[in-house]
Amino acid sequence: MAQEAELSVALILKSFEAVQHQRANHYARLHESFERFLESRQEGIHQQTLQELTVAFNDCSKRILDLMDLLRSHNRLDLVDLFRGVQEHERDKFKLELSLLALRQAHAFEVFSWQHEDEGIEGAGGCSHEHHATCAHAHHGASPQGALAVGEATKAEFDAAVLEATLAIDKTVLDINGILDEVKQALMEEEEEEE
Repeated sequence: MAQEAELSVALILKSFEAVQHQRANHYARLHESFERFLESRQEGIHQQTLQELTVAFNDCSKRILDLMDLLRSHNRLDLVDLFRGVQEHERDKFKLELSLLALRQAHAFEVFSWQHEDEGIEGAGGCSHEHHATCAHAHHGASPQGALAVGEATKAEFDAAVLEATLAIDKTVLDINGILDEVKQALMEEEEEEE
């Protein structure tokens, strides 16, 4: 840490940008893994990738916290606040991304009864486990056609949830990008001062 304490503010800002670039790569990997999962239905591989990415995202956050400590040693609390803002938005973005992926997965796996309205009541099963007398979830066709299982989202509710998550992600990305623009401006100013 002694060597890191000697980093200039400009180098700290460049390190921050490098971490943000890694986060972007992690999100790309998350989406690639999810798309492969939807195609293959091999949950184990996707779960392993999710675990690896959770560790990677946590590592990014720890590195940003370390950079914030370095900025404090330079008395650059303005930049600490910017980094903190990115951290908060990134945390929210990750949660929103996972929520949206869960919605997309449910739709892709056709778990909603409204996705089977044209199939009729007979033979519209789809439960993948052995049946027991205590089976607690609704089976397609277990209720009258068009009826929803208890607690099941309607198509309109599902569409609204997807739209809400998508808009929230878009807003979070805009907020992050706004802060990143401020960081770039601060970096340009630091580099001008060093010349």
